[in-house]
Amino acid sequence: VDKNYEQIANVDLSGKVFAPIAPTSANPFSGSYNGGNNKIMNATLSGNCDYAGLFGFVASTGRISNIIMSEFEFKTNSLKIGGIASVNEGIISNCAVEKANLENTNAAGYVGGVVATNNTGAKVLASSFNGNLKNGLYLGGVAAENVKAKIADCYARGVFYPSATSQMGGVVCYNTADTGYRANIVNTYSTMSNTSPSNSNVGMILFNNRNYNATSALTNDDTKANRVYGNYYATTQDYAGVYGQADQEMFTTKITQNKSSQATYKTYAINGAETTWDFNNVWAVSAAVNDGYPTLRSGVKYESSETYIPGTDTEIIDSSVITTAAQLTSLMNETDGYSLAKAYELGADIDMNGVDWTAKVLNGTLDGKGHTISNITVSHAGESGAGMFSVINGTLSNLILNNIKINVADSNIGLIAATNNGNIKNVTVNGSYDIAVENDTTLVFGGAVAVNTASINGLNVTINGNFKNAKYLGGLAGQNTGFITDSKYTGDLETTNGLYLGGLVGQNDGTLKYSTVTANSKLRVVNRSKISEKRGIFGRRVSVTYAGGVAGTSSGSILGCFVKSSGNTTIDAAYVGGIAGQSSGSINACAVDGNITLAAGYAAGLVSKMEGGVVKNSSTRATLIGSNQSAGMTNSMSNNSYIEKCYIATPFGDGANGDGKKYESNTNFRQTDGAGDVSNNCINEDVMGPHNKNSTDSWRNYPSNYTAGRFPVFWELNAPNDHLCDTDECNGTEWFGSHGWNTSAGSIWTYGNGATLKSIEELKAKESQFI
Repeated sequence: VDKNYEQIANVDLSGKVFAPIAPTSANPFSGSYNGGNNKIMNATLSGNCDYAGLFGFVASTGRISNIIMSEFEFKTNSLKIGGIASVNEGIISNCAVEKANLENTNAAGYVGGVVATNNTGAKVLASSFNGNLKNGLYLGGVAAENVKAKIADCYARGVFYPSATSQMGGVVCYNTADTGYRANIVNTYSTMSNTSPSNSNVGMILFNNRNYNATSALTNDDTKANRVYGNYYATTQDYAGVYGQADQEMFTTKITQNKSSQATYKTYAINGAETTWDFNNVWAVSAAVNDGYPTLRSGVKYESSETYIPGTDTEIIDSSVITTAAQLTSLMNETDGYSLAKAYELGADIDMNGVDWTAKVLNGTLDGKGHTISNITVSHAGESGAGMFSVINGTLSNLILNNIKINVADSNIGLIAATNNGNIKNVTVNGSYDIAVENDTTLVFGGAVAVNTASINGLNVTINGNFKNAKYLGGLAGQNTGFITDSKYTGDLETTNGLYLGGLVGQNDGTLKYSTVTANSKLRVVNRSKISEKRGIFGRRVSVTYAGGVAGTSSGSILGCFVKSSGNTTIDAAYVGGIAGQSSGSINACAVDGNITLAAGYAAGLVSKMEGGVVKNSSTRATLIGSNQSAGMTNSMSNNSYIEKCYIATPFGDGANGDGKKYESNTNFRQTDGAGDVSNNCINEDVMGPHNKNSTDSWRNYPSNYTAGRFPVFWELNAPNDHLCDTDECNGTEWFGSHGWNTSAGSIWTYGNGATLKSIEELKAKESQFI
């Protein structure tokens, strides 16, 4: 039921046992079936089943086309019976049901000439019915019900044999919309007749046109949900186009003469314009064929997406479900009835190759339903900058963006959006940047968004970015003042003359949780110090650069974030920290792996500059190369900072003399300050070399007895919580347990060769232990 099929000859089912294809919703038909304009004849269905039809249940990805269903009888007690399908959530096109007898012995049943139920985003296009519909409660020439779906360029010619309670619609019995969805009937006609004059529940196009949220009639007013227009009916039984509703009859027109004239059949758009049905590609009409009424041409040409939408030049698009590049373009340009303030979803993968894309503001919602949009090239910036969108104020979810490119400079840039003020959830991005911005370092770049002020959850970004002049640059976001969780960045980042670079975020003033950066080879600021001219007596001004595995600079919260490498990665700037280049915020339960080299003037395993805040329950194994200074923990700490319960195993590479290699560097606090502290941390001397245990509390600068190779730690000797350990203690659990670390099986740590944080999923489950 998930494969693609093509019928190459007529099929005669005389004397054969027939059962519907995919008769249950649990295992729907999700592939494609092309009948090749061949017939399926003499099928007989009499046993009960959940969904009765040639196909039972057609999924949203199902495609059925070019079938002629002829000379058959379906008579069952099933709830729903349809000539082609019982329930359709996909696309049925260019199908004909002829010489058919469809009867439902279920008094509450549905009977539709082509489908019983056309449901939520589905389409029945360029299809027809000619036969008998008997009994049941709801009878429709094309569909018994059209729910948040579309029927276009179809006709029904046949006979109703109703029960006393039956309700009949020449094309559709019930046409039903709901919030965010339209239910459209466009360019159809009916000549159905009723054999029971005592039952006058007949609408020649519709029995009932309704909205789940407004039971009153729906007209062709732009504020209403449904679109019913361009429809025609012929009857000698004095039935109206729409039964018992106040819809304006201009949308359902009775044919009184000239039924064989193309000029008779027109579409009326909302703006009052009218056009003739498409008699070049879809319809044909001749006085000698089909009793003079229009017929459908066989072999209607399809777009590359295999979705046929006739009359797109005049059609008021219903679509809350987007399946083609043309529809997505209309949405982005807000033409043909689309609005970026409304709710939409994708019904298919879409290739936007060759489309000129301008970034716009998304105020509504777009749910990708797991589908892919490929080959977007953004050529024009919008409000706040450039991306697939310029600004997201609504919701973007469940979408894959593949091969998205930005051809815009001098602008804040993110592959998804320049600014997110809304909600981005479960979005995957694969793209590339190679952008030279001529402006000075004033711009913000992000793999997904330049600036995030709201919520990002489940983002997965894979890019390789090469920039010039990005003040803030991050794999997920350039700046974050909102909330980012459960997200990933994979790739490289490089900027010339940038100031703050982070594997996840350039500048974090919000919250980063449970996210991972995996760098291929580099996170790099090419010019470590940016020099710019400043007029006046002060002369030149030098701005240093900061880079971190998670954030370039952070005043917010970083929790449960991991920095990894796919091979060997170098993080390079003037000040580099394994987690952050500069921090005044909170860092908790983060880890930096051992395939990463921190190369800088000042390189530190955790944070290069701590200007307040805390780092705790974290580990670093990065190699340090500091041309001025390498420090296992931090290059400098202000007196309102502290580091607690961190595991440090950072080998020193080349680039710094012995006096520039330290466990923890210069601190600006004293024991009496009570705020700054280095508490219960484990330094692996086996990796880093021994420390000088003869240090005294007065050491705030290099001691006079310092010798190369004796890497001093400036610590408060008399403070009871200032602890380091030797190699043996770091390889077991005794030291950790004696200094307040949880060494039980339920710990966030695994002990053995030092201490290793458990997985992000395990950290989530144990969050109460370390928050």
